[in-house]
Amino acid sequence: MNFNETSELHVFVDACKGAYAACVFVRSEVEGESKVRLIRAKNRVAPLNSLSIPRLELMACCIGARLVNSVIKAIDASSIKVTLWSDSTVALWWIKEYGDWSVFVALKRSES
Repeated sequence: MNFNETSELHVFVDACKGAYAACVFVRSEVEGESKVRLIRAKNRVAPLNSLSIPRLELMACCIGARLVNSVIKAIDASSIKVTLWSDSTVALWWIKEYGDWSVFVALKRSES
């Protein structure tokens, strides 16, 4: 797939009790038609110690950030628009806001 000035990267992340995952799609306008393709995806089995769903969602955001950074480096397009999609308002709030978090959240936030 060719990348052009209309290309955008969309990162979708999600988690459940057993696993968390992220996938990166590219969306481009080609001759007035929208084209969407999966570029990369990664999933992980959740750790055996029971983590909360919001923490797993935050881990999904981290692997999503790593995936999209590797895609941006591979296609050499540092100015491409990137959107991260998550259904976890808690994880998104942890990423966006500053505060006094636990060590786990602070470390994951610094990665994102």
